[in-house]
Amino acid sequence: MPGLRHPCVLRAMTRAVADVSAARAALQVLGPRPDHELVDSSRAIVAAAEAGDARIPEGDAEACRAVVRLEQTHDAYEALLHEVEARLEKVYRSAMEGTDLDDDDESAESGKGKAPAAGPDGGDAAVQEEVVAVLKQAEEGKPVESMRLVGRQRRQLPEGFGRILGLRVLDVSRNQLEVIPDAIGGLDHLEELRLAANSLVSLPDTIGLLSKLKILNVSSNRLRALPDSIS
Repeated sequence: MPGLRHPCVLRAMTRAVADVSAARAALQVLGPRPDHELVDSSRAIVAAAEAGDARIPEGDAEACRAVVRLEQTHDAYEALLHEVEARLEKVYRSAMEGTDLDDDDESAESGKGKAPAAGPDGGDAAVQEEVVAVLKQAEEGKPVESMRLVGRQRRQLPEGFGRILGLRVLDVSRNQLEVIPDAIGGLDHLEELRLAANSLVSLPDTIGLLSKLKILNVSSNRLRALPDSIS
């Protein structure tokens, strides 16, 4: 491929191949899509429960929410896969034609392929698979007490982390995180939160909802102040 002599084409192709692999791995870990009739009925039950229908047991409502979340996660990762496959095809054409990517294309390439809000971003395929497996385990109601993703080059945490019931330790030190999702406040049992050596400039106010938090390490970031909810 003559275009591979251009450094930006080689970088873009390497990144695109990694993103395609990660998206496919995530879908494989998620397993089969729920049946569409089950999804429709689950959405109806969730809507009724949120409207205040007292006839619906909380356990049934939560099981239906898990089905809906799984369907949404499938949608998000399939959309991501289509996006990164199209990107890979574009880079492949550049490589075959021996042309370089222009500045706009290269900037667009570096900004694409990020995982959706329901799922993880950054890191290699093995890390993606690990994160999706934990989120799936949590959605199935299985206990997850500790999550350690240290030095994995992650740029984002999925909102789904806030739904990992029973999580006591979350360590995402030495990554490339710039923000922490507001959903972090949903971790009612969290006792230890380690965010050291990232690129954080602020923390969400919802951290103040972590009433059981004993250890918060935010050293080596770019924080100028802590939220009023915890200061």
